[in-house]
Amino acid sequence: MARTKKTSVPTFTEQAQALGVLLTEADHAALTELEARNEEVQDDTGETDLDDDMNAGDVAEDEEQSEEPEATESFEELVGGQLEDKDTIEATKTVIANAFDDRAAFQRAKDSDNETIHRSLNKSRAKLIQEKAVACLLATSTAPDFITDSMHQGSAYNVYAADKLCDIVGALNGDVLHNAINIAVMKSLFAFRAANETFTGEMAKAACSKQIRIATPSLAKLLVRHTVSPPTAPTQASSTMQALQTLGIVVNKGSQKYPAYHLTDSPQTRRMEAVLKAA
Repeated sequence: MARTKKTSVPTFTEQAQALGVLLTEADHAALTELEARNEEVQDDTGETDLDDDMNAGDVAEDEEQSEEPEATESFEELVGGQLEDKDTIEATKTVIANAFDDRAAFQRAKDSDNETIHRSLNKSRAKLIQEKAVACLLATSTAPDFITDSMHQGSAYNVYAADKLCDIVGALNGDVLHNAINIAVMKSLFAFRAANETFTGEMAKAACSKQIRIATPSLAKLLVRHTVSPPTAPTQASSTMQALQTLGIVVNKGSQKYPAYHLTDSPQTRRMEAVLKAA
């Protein structure tokens, strides 16, 4: 923007002479001093202080208007960036594999005859040591040894939560969600957020089983519900919620006894929302 220049006007002496006023020597001296004082309110460039203030405001406004929000990397870009670091991928893959081996040893010592759990652990291990799955865990800041996390002494990470986590990781990386409980719970979570309602542990169980009665009709309408039996719903709900918390998609802002689940504002949450909309 062009800077405003001071308008040129006749001096006081020139104006008096133009009017035919006879000036004494003392008058000339007084007018000269007055003109000098008037010049002091202007800066050296001939611009007034007011002009400078206005111009500074214009510049600040232009700068403010020119600022653009920083572009946020998509989840796919985050995963792609992780894939480029081959050394970190390989090192993390080793940590994941070793953690699953430790978890399997723990399970063998606790329940050596439960082949179903051992098969589930082996299947999850095989899926999560794939490069793109490793990159996904890195992009979500998930601890690579999460499978050995203990909630209390003598217990370890839920094996079925690990299986559901693999399903979610696959969907984040471009596959479709296969687990019906994951689908029902996550669709319900996003519906509750859109309605500004809290998704509690009871709502998670109700999403797993449509046989569970909901006292509030407006909340029942928000739920996407699966068909497991009510006695099975608590374990199904808790394993899905554990997987979602591990991946940073959900946080529990309530207590362990009375959970209040909230979706996070994270790249993986936005990615999952897009996956569910496309399903």
